[in-house]
Amino acid sequence: MNRFHTLYHQCFIAQCLRSTPAALLAVLFFLPAHAAGDMQINNWIVHEEAQLTSPPGDTETQVELKALKARIAELDEEDRRNIVHWTGSGPNHRWIQLILENIDKGPPSPLKGRALALMNIAIYDAVATATRAKQQFDRPRPALNTPADSKRSHLSYPSAHAAAAAAASEVLTYLYPDNTERYRSAFSDAARARLDAGLNYPSDIDAGTKIGRRVAAGIIEWAKNDLSDTPFTGERPTGPGVLKGEKFVYPTAGEWRTFAVVSVDNYLPDPPPTHDSQQIQDELKALKAIPQSLPNLMMAWTQHSTKTAYRWWYEQMALAMFESDLQWDALTSAHIYASLSAINQDSITACFNAKYEYWQIRPSQLDSTIKTAFPNPPHPSYPSAHSCSSTTYGIVASHFFPQKKQLFMAAAEAGGQSRLNAGIHYPSDDTAGDMIGQQVAEEGLSFSMTLLNGKDTTN
Repeated sequence: MNRFHTLYHQCFIAQCLRSTPAALLAVLFFLPAHAAGDMQINNWIVHEEAQLTSPPGDTETQVELKALKARIAELDEEDRRNIVHWTGSGPNHRWIQLILENIDKGPPSPLKGRALALMNIAIYDAVATATRAKQQFDRPRPALNTPADSKRSHLSYPSAHAAAAAAASEVLTYLYPDNTERYRSAFSDAARARLDAGLNYPSDIDAGTKIGRRVAAGIIEWAKNDLSDTPFTGERPTGPGVLKGEKFVYPTAGEWRTFAVVSVDNYLPDPPPTHDSQQIQDELKALKAIPQSLPNLMMAWTQHSTKTAYRWWYEQMALAMFESDLQWDALTSAHIYASLSAINQDSITACFNAKYEYWQIRPSQLDSTIKTAFPNPPHPSYPSAHSCSSTTYGIVASHFFPQKKQLFMAAAEAGGQSRLNAGIHYPSDDTAGDMIGQQVAEEGLSFSMTLLNGKDTTN
């Protein structure tokens, strides 16, 4: 499963050109990045320049400035609340809150991780494209006496935040069409906030919107070719050591296109212990020895929810951004969120690739005396998806915010341990999941860090 990535994956371009759908090739142009001093800003998926005309000249700018002043003079309390809501954080924060509303219900799944990755990469590519254009046109932002923080970029055209909002709203509309009106309204509010705060001219918003929608179109085209809708056509294996039950979910998730690693086949672990081995007997004994205490059961239940699997990590990242003053750096914050979501999704893809390679039976299906905290998830036991995911989250988050490494890695460990407490995984599932999570995180970060060549995005 090869990927189109500048710099890191250039050696795979020839092979990709032979295997990638034509519709995708039309979107992914390998255009050179624009240098900003000693830094190069490279996109993740949609390698396309802004294609903008020059910003308005002095006369037109004065007309826009006059209109902005008149607009700001008439702001009401609702307008001011909207300004605070949309301009007090980086380009991802409010959109992550919106997508989490959609995925909070039910257990974690590869499709939910895919949605987070697609949206955050769209925001990053939109911001990266807008940032290069800003440097090209060098238009100062409106000179208004507003509460706009001096830490914000002084460049105005095109608006990177409008680009991010347009990209996010279009991708979310594609993912969740039933909420189209909500996302389009959110985009309008985000764009209006930039004007009401005196941070951008109307022409900046228009140009940023154009970038965001072009990026979203590229991301959506990529998503339509990512194999996530591939039906299962294989034959389910049978036998005493195979997952039981008629229902099994996401059997082709291991075949989905990856975002940051070349191939999840590189992370296929050794086969799990056989059902009749002494090792499995020892592991079943170890599971039975875990006390069914209230703290252990609470860990099992809380870690089972989507709110812990996704929301906790994104809230911690938002807090780390604010503590580090990165909410004013649109490019860096967008890059961090894209890295976190994309690499984590690759870890889940690698995990499900292994799950359906081995079809390992769940512990309580092998030994009926094991009592689970909740029903077994309807997919194979080996490896633990919680271990894959939480380990990747912990390593990637620690890379960008090393001062919080102890917190992040403790949370990662809790994610894996919770599945043992629940009685739904063997210790070997947890071990294999940790290994996959670590290895995918390392390769994913190696790629991710090439995108902002010359810019240290480690806090």
